[in-house]
Amino acid sequence: MLLPVQQHAARILDQVDGNRVTIIIGATGCGKSTQIPKMLRGHLKGRVLCVQPRRMATVAVASRVAEELCEPLGGLVVGYHIGAACLAFINRTEILFVTAGIFLEQLKSHGAAALASFAAVVIDEVHERSCENDLGLACLVQLASSAKELRSLRIVLMSATAAVPRYSEFMRPLCEQGQVPGQVALGESAVV
Repeated sequence: MLLPVQQHAARILDQVDGNRVTIIIGATGCGKSTQIPKMLRGHLKGRVLCVQPRRMATVAVASRVAEELCEPLGGLVVGYHIGAACLAFINRTEILFVTAGIFLEQLKSHGAAALASFAAVVIDEVHERSCENDLGLACLVQLASSAKELRSLRIVLMSATAAVPRYSEFMRPLCEQGQVPGQVALGESAVV
């Protein structure tokens, strides 16, 4: 049985292709966290950085994705970095899950170079407000709007409940003149 997000794969990837920023809204359990990183890796033929708000979620989602891909967790395909625990090849793992705190620390320490090797950055549960989430998103917008090496970086914001107009307006500096981020609503209950 397909997860709801898999039924919308073509629409999601069309939005990612046509927009530097894409906002995806879908109910909890629809498969956003596990399926979209895999879709992006295959479609963009590049590394994907996935930012989760909490440590447990980071480990759980990374473990599930590794299991679905029949790959060892912590290898070249799927890994995670939470606090002092790093089960990944930081510069080589293709789908790397990190906490918002690690994401912010990497941006602070390395600037645009922290993102230069990735084809996409996924900010999951973007509606979960914390200092790390908010600052990480603000730094991402600032770096992606000014760093030449990040011009092709695709940014995907995901949530079950985010206020889409607010995030759309916040991400507008990364969009072409007069455009807004791409938006995908998964299912009837998701409104964009």
